Amino acid sequence: MKSGLKNKNVLITGASKNIGKAIAISLAQKNSNVIICARNNTELKKVLKIMNKYSGSHHAFALDLEDPKGPLRLLKNLKDNKIAPDIIVHNLGGSRQVTDNNFSRKDLLNVWQLNLGIAHEINKELSPQMINKNWGRIIHISSLAAKTAKGYIPYVSAKSALEGYVRSMSKQLSQKNVIMNAIAPGLVDLPGRYYTSMKTKNPQMLEKFYDEHLPIRRMLKPNEIADLICYLCSHDVSYMAGAIIPIDGGGS
Repeated sequence: MKSGLKNKNVLITGASKNIGKAIAISLAQKNSNVIICARNNTELKKVLKIMNKYSGSHHAFALDLEDPKGPLRLLKNLKDNKIAPDIIVHNLGGSRQVTDNNFSRKDLLNVWQLNLGIAHEINKELSPQMINKNWGRIIHISSLAAKTAKGYIPYVSAKSALEGYVRSMSKQLSQKNVIMNAIAPGLVDLPGRYYTSMKTKNPQMLEKFYDEHLPIRRMLKPNEIADLICYLCSHDVSYMAGAIIPIDGGGS
């Protein structure tokens, strides 16, 4: 396999910690030029310090993409620094803690914006540059919840819409060798998350969950997601347009 990632400009959103951080470091290790953004400037600087151990020109932009003007600020930073991304990894997403089934229209729109709207706004502005170069990779992070329909309703509906967007949009982009895909992680081992805390607070309940739902008997590690993302950024996926790739330990 040939990754072809050396000197590629890679933009990663939501990259200050956890999955985004793992993706950023892995791509820096591939000698890509990695551009990360998130709200927490302190954490971004920590990631940038690690990335700078590897060759490449790396940047970190502290901004809030949920702010209505956030995507425009990101695009301006890219333009001011003369950066044209070859690859975009959309790691921004989440439930925004909209957990009540009696959610409002505003709640639904906010969750959709976080998981799909912001990414589309960025893609709309940056994908034409990829089309002009006849090469690009765009990767979205969906969720096992889109397949199982288990979880908070606004989040499940947003991820389901995201997967439809990826499948449809990829039909247009792939004509110009711009390959858009998504991955759908299952249960990820992240600090502070409910199931992660069970390892110490209630290991018996965690074992019961494994018995009933996850025969592989462990949670997904962020670095395993990063490995898959690196592959999807490479030249080797030129015929994988519109794929929704599960990485869920057989949970689906």
